[in-house]
Amino acid sequence: MNQFFGNSESRNKFENDFISGSNFLIFGPSHAGKEFYIENFLLNNFSSEDLFIFDGTKESSSQIEPFNFSYPRFSNSKVILVKYPEFLLENVQDSLLKTLEESPSYIRYVVISSDPYLMNNTLLSRFRRKYEFRRLSVNEMAAFANSLDSPIIGSLLEASRGLPGVYKRLLSISGSSEFISFLREIISNQKISDSDLFSVPIFITSIAKDRDSIQCATECLFYLCTKIPSSPTVPFLLEFFSIMNKCIGINIQSHWVSSMIRVCHSNHTNG
Repeated sequence: MNQFFGNSESRNKFENDFISGSNFLIFGPSHAGKEFYIENFLLNNFSSEDLFIFDGTKESSSQIEPFNFSYPRFSNSKVILVKYPEFLLENVQDSLLKTLEESPSYIRYVVISSDPYLMNNTLLSRFRRKYEFRRLSVNEMAAFANSLDSPIIGSLLEASRGLPGVYKRLLSISGSSEFISFLREIISNQKISDSDLFSVPIFITSIAKDRDSIQCATECLFYLCTKIPSSPTVPFLLEFFSIMNKCIGINIQSHWVSSMIRVCHSNHTNG
């Protein structure tokens, strides 16, 4: 049985509301555990015949309408799970809205979003039941790290900034032992230097071999950047965020990049 950490209030409210509700929006920062929790909840309560995961592809778009109008097979309702609609094309979101508005009473929509305010406004307005997943507390992160089959690494816990998915991913990054040593050395210092910050992108690009690794490692860069908000290195970091964002093919408005750029820019201009 999977164990979940943090956000117990949101999880309990969602499960209670799910008994009689229809449209649900679960939102919060990437890697906070919302997707892991929701997928487990739905797979434990619905058969594959009564659960449809919409990903915005052409194949998925052609299958959603037949699923929408077919009766449940093994329960009283069916669920359409939509992941990160804010990254779907506008016409796909419009199509999704049309399907939602024409859905029979036995269809329930569950949407997972990192930044719901990037969604189509009309589509967003259809979800009155909202559940926020926040970053975990220090104690919750420690409990999560303790549940893994690996020694707890304090420097990674701090750099993960309350995101269990980031911590777990950093543990698995190729060459992570070198990166962990590097982080530990920097975090233990009273003051982080510009040269420290400048070195982090080099580590990220050398050890992160896929999109998720880069995203998680960049969380660490953001963490370190906030330690010296008035650093003249910040403009370089903003450029680095943009370049990495383009290289890994994520929309420039994605939640994790846009939030980091906003905070870094604010710290730099106000520092």
